[in-house]
Amino acid sequence: MASPIGNLSVILGTLAFLALLNPEPVAAASWDQVKARFLEKAGLAAAEIGVEVSSLPAGRIEWSHRANEPMIPASLLKIATSYAALKTLGPGYRFRTAVWAACTPQGGILPCDIWLKSEGDIFWTVERATELASRLKAKGVHDIRGRVLADNSYFSPPVEHICLDEDCEDSYNPTISGTALEFNSVVLRIQPALAVGKPPLVEWFPPGRFVQVNNLARTAPKRAKSTFTLHHLESAQEGTMRFGLSGKLPLAAGKVIEKRYNVESPVKSVTAAFTSILEGAGIRMESGLAKPDRQEAVPTEARALAEDLSPPLAETVYGLNRHSNNFMAEMLLRSMGAVTLGTPGTEVKGIATVNNVLKTLGAPTGDCALKTGSGLSRVCRMSPRAFGRILVSACSDGAAGPSFVESLAVNGQAGTMRRRLSRSMVTIRGKTGTLRDVVGFAGYVSGTGRPTYAVVIMLNEVHHAQKAKEAIDVFLENLGLHGPHL
Repeated sequence: MASPIGNLSVILGTLAFLALLNPEPVAAASWDQVKARFLEKAGLAAAEIGVEVSSLPAGRIEWSHRANEPMIPASLLKIATSYAALKTLGPGYRFRTAVWAACTPQGGILPCDIWLKSEGDIFWTVERATELASRLKAKGVHDIRGRVLADNSYFSPPVEHICLDEDCEDSYNPTISGTALEFNSVVLRIQPALAVGKPPLVEWFPPGRFVQVNNLARTAPKRAKSTFTLHHLESAQEGTMRFGLSGKLPLAAGKVIEKRYNVESPVKSVTAAFTSILEGAGIRMESGLAKPDRQEAVPTEARALAEDLSPPLAETVYGLNRHSNNFMAEMLLRSMGAVTLGTPGTEVKGIATVNNVLKTLGAPTGDCALKTGSGLSRVCRMSPRAFGRILVSACSDGAAGPSFVESLAVNGQAGTMRRRLSRSMVTIRGKTGTLRDVVGFAGYVSGTGRPTYAVVIMLNEVHHAQKAKEAIDVFLENLGLHGPHL
């Protein structure tokens, strides 16, 4: 996950230059008309509307509509979480994950258990876990005669299931833990076999003996009707994920079915996956795995045998905001709390840290009642004015600002804005927020001959989500074309 981090003035200047590449339409509208039309259109889709528009770099408020009223932010909250983390931890902050043992290798043999412990890494991947295993092998370890255990004590509780609207199995409701691999999720990949009548080919990622598949499906001729089904089944073995495949899957070149699930036991999945990774690195494993419900703390006498450091926070936060990753936001909130207020990291400590940052920015914290780091909450409240202070402050923040701005999605490009305003005459960089009855936007708008604007739009009690998004998009484009001059 890469992110070019440059001077903020260059980023904002580039936004304005890109807008100049498209001619301004003949039709024109006054700023007052733009505002009135938005309120009219948005009012047809939502009962509650909050807006704040500021011109940059001065931060002068150009329009404020119910901007001090606390509203449900949905994923806009990730803006507060990510900016607070960049301010407190710094863009160069790196998460540490290490392999620990309470014994020393003897002739390449490690005759004891090993512990895997992370400091809340929000983006620990199989690729990086493989590098960690290779470092252990490079230390001369080729045989481990103990278990692989996981220490999740960096967070409290060690494992948490975030669940919105009681739809807990949906993959956007994350499972978080102090030590987590691949977003604490597993991806099943299924494709037809090479011959008719054979079971479809099944693999899962990350690898490991924590998944069981009962494959009763069969590959059918290319023109056959698909009756294929994939079911997530209850497992008699705690912590193991069990799936059932049935029906006919027609032959089709390149056809791959992918389905992501949150793991049921982070302890079982991370230890099983890392065991598989160690074996792949050429290290022989001769013992079992940790119990799925057992939290194993690293002993005080243990020492780190090998460690892995994450990419800088400036790079990982890029994926958090641009792709609105709930898992990363919740992990980051607790990791931030652990660093600033001491371990273990908790939601309460993370929220306290975000509130402290908001106070330093002059944001009205009385308008905020924060809950979660991702916005997966109907209890959380934050005002457009508070979000506006973050956006304006980031523009004059030479340390955290460039990383923050660069992490936001861009219209027509990768991320949550890729299908919105892809042919617009303005350039938009921002964060979207959506729940069943919430739609929002917070970010920056640049257009021809206009300043760059910081914009926050929050719509609650939405009864027509598509119309709400259309109203926002029309307003953002009109702002870039017909907004107030400096």
